[in-house]
Amino acid sequence: MLQQDEAEKLQLLDILKFQVNEITAVNLKPGEDDELEEERRRLNNVEKLSTLSEDAYTLLYESDESTLTTFDKAAKKIEELAEYDSRFGEYLEQIISARAVIEDLGFTTRDFRQHLEFSPERLDEIETRLAEIARVSRKYGGTVETALSHLAESRQRLENIETAEFREAELRKVIAERRSVYLKIAGELHEKRVAAARKFEKDVTANLKAVALEKARFEVRVESPDGTALKSNDADRFLTAKGYDRVEFYFSANPGESPKPLGRVASGGEASRLMLILKTTGKTGGMEKSAVFDEVDTGIGGRVAQAVGQKLKQLSASQQVLCVTHQPQVASLADRHFAIEKRVEKNRTSIAVHELSAEERVEEVARMLAGEKITDAARQNAREMIEHQKAVAETV
Repeated sequence: MLQQDEAEKLQLLDILKFQVNEITAVNLKPGEDDELEEERRRLNNVEKLSTLSEDAYTLLYESDESTLTTFDKAAKKIEELAEYDSRFGEYLEQIISARAVIEDLGFTTRDFRQHLEFSPERLDEIETRLAEIARVSRKYGGTVETALSHLAESRQRLENIETAEFREAELRKVIAERRSVYLKIAGELHEKRVAAARKFEKDVTANLKAVALEKARFEVRVESPDGTALKSNDADRFLTAKGYDRVEFYFSANPGESPKPLGRVASGGEASRLMLILKTTGKTGGMEKSAVFDEVDTGIGGRVAQAVGQKLKQLSASQQVLCVTHQPQVASLADRHFAIEKRVEKNRTSIAVHELSAEERVEEVARMLAGEKITDAARQNAREMIEHQKAVAETV
């Protein structure tokens, strides 16, 4: 609206002014049409209303056998009964109230009859006013209330347009002030991100050696627009609720290869090991509820597998960790051990998962160590490994 074409703005101004003047001229009042409809019904039925009110007054008050007369007689009988039975005394106060209602109703019908008067002039006035109200109401929503709502909205829009230039200058000033504050804070955040990125990059690189990725390269790239870009007309595309930086992890697993975006270069096992290092180095504080590592130990063994297992154990202290592994060094560190088996029965393949007991766990770790033919020596070795890994885990 602030920068709307001038011709369109003037056209809209004319429309809004016309609508405001048209509705204002009618001087609509909430509920007025209902009151006029009621008065019109009375004027069109004066003779009938006169007869009804006269008959009602006579029956209630004026005749010898009126309601009030017979009521008074009955009330006296009740008063006498109350002298002998307290139950009737409870009605005396209500009798007084009922008599007052009957008497008041009689006087109201009498006064109503006396003021009834047919006036053709007043009926014409009502018809004209109702037609005027109906014309404007139909044009602006169908009811007096919708027309008044449209009037209020049109007045507000009219005021907004008429003060647009002042508001534009005022808003531009506010935007400039807030933009300056935003850029200052975003700049400070950028400096902190760059410093944190260098430290995180260094820590991750140091930890990669423990999981057989000692020749890998890891970089944290923090890209941000320069001063010229931030002053350009499309600068707002850089600005977000989290600042104007774009942060991305780059990774290279092999010497001689330049780092590339992590999602495009890391293999499954490398990605899992890198993710393990990122999570343990980043110390997320358990913000994630669980992490799943699929064969994180692919292509490693011995000492490196032991290191991977200890990293997994460290991570499990702050969040749930699920790990698919074929390494006994890793499996022996788990809090709970599940075996996954594939079965083929009647040409149908099924997968079974069950948690291993203490003895079953020894058997499974022994199988990982010795292969299909499990010896007593392998079982003893597995048992010692599990006990040893428990001791090591307590120090992780």
